[in-house]
Amino acid sequence: MRLQTTDDQAALLRAFVPAIVEGAGGAVADPGWSPDLLERARHDLAAAEVPEGWMVLFTSGSTGRPRGVVRTTASWNDAQPAFGDCVPLGDGDVVWTPGPLWSGLFLWGAWHGVHRGVPVLTRDDDPVAATCAFCVPAQVGGLLADLTAGRLPRLHTVVLGGDALDRRRREALRARGVRVVEYYGAAELSLVAIADDAERGYRPFPGVELRVADGRVECATPFAARGYLRDDPAAPLTRDGRWLGVGDFGELTGGRLVVRGRGTSAVNVGGHTVIAEDVERWLTGLDGVTDAAVVGLANPRLGQTLAAAVAGTLDVDALRAASVALPRASRPRRWRVVDAVPRTPAGKVDRARAAELFRDAS
Repeated sequence: MRLQTTDDQAALLRAFVPAIVEGAGGAVADPGWSPDLLERARHDLAAAEVPEGWMVLFTSGSTGRPRGVVRTTASWNDAQPAFGDCVPLGDGDVVWTPGPLWSGLFLWGAWHGVHRGVPVLTRDDDPVAATCAFCVPAQVGGLLADLTAGRLPRLHTVVLGGDALDRRRREALRARGVRVVEYYGAAELSLVAIADDAERGYRPFPGVELRVADGRVECATPFAARGYLRDDPAAPLTRDGRWLGVGDFGELTGGRLVVRGRGTSAVNVGGHTVIAEDVERWLTGLDGVTDAAVVGLANPRLGQTLAAAVAGTLDVDALRAASVALPRASRPRRWRVVDAVPRTPAGKVDRARAAELFRDAS
C-alpha cells in the first residue's frame, strides 16, 4: 500500500476519496511533516502489511512518531446510509471541505459528497457554489464573514466536528438561514454522536451505544477502527470488552451526551480538575473574542495554573475582569492577546505551541 503525501487536494479528491467509496482503501499523511516523520510513517505502513480494502489515516506527527489509525473501508461506507439521513444531499448540492483531506473531518466531508454523487470543492477551490460545508469551529468566523459579504450565497448547511461551537456563533449561523449539524467522534472511533443543537447534547449516531464510565465517554460501535499500525502505549484508544474510548470527559443525561474535553487537556489546579475546552468555550462566548486557547502551566504551589491566548478586540485587563465570573480554579492567571490562536492543520488547538507563547510572558 502506497502512502499518499501530496498537498494537491484535487489529486486526493480524484484518487484517494473514490478509492475509499469503492472499497479499495489506501493511506494518507500530512506532507508538511518532516522527511524523518514521513519516512517513519512509510516504514510502519510497510511493516504492518495492511490488507487491500483497508485505509490508514496518520493522525499525529507531534509526538515524535506518526500514529497510523487502521480501519476497513466498510467501517466508513457502512455508516453512509445513516449519515446520509442526518445530512441529506441531492440535486444541486455542492460540498465544500475548506481543510486538508489528510485530516479525518475534511476527508469525511469529501467522502460523503462523493458517496452521494454531488460535486466536492476542496480548500483550493472558490466556494461560491457551496451548499454544505464541513469544517471545524475555528473556521466559523470566516464562514460568517463570507456569508455577510455574499460570498457563500447558496450555503444552507454547516457540518462541524473536532470541538463544540459556542452559542453565539451557532445562533449567528442560524440567523442567516444555515442549518448547523455538529458531531462528536474520533479518528479511532469514527462518528459517535450527532446533534442539531449540541448545546442540549448529542444523540447517539444510529448503530452506536454510549456510556460514561468514571467520567470518560465510551461507545460500542460497528464503525470503529481496528487499531494502530504499531503498538503505541501513548495512544488514546482504550478497550473494555466491547466498549471503546479515547479518553474524552463527558456526561450522559436522558440519553444526551455532553462532551467536556479530551483527557489530555485536563488541568489540575490546586486539586481541582479543569477542562481547557470548558474555559475556551466560555471565552469564545464573550463579545469581542473570536478564538481562544487555554493551557496548563506548572506552578510550585498549585501544581498547575491556567494560561489563555485570546484573539479578538478585548485587552488583557478586560479579559481578566470578565473572568471573575468563572470559578476560581478556572480563571486564567496569565494572558496573551494574539492575532491568531495556534492551531494544527486539522483546526484543533495546538496546545504545545500555545504553551510556548507563555515561556517569557508575565
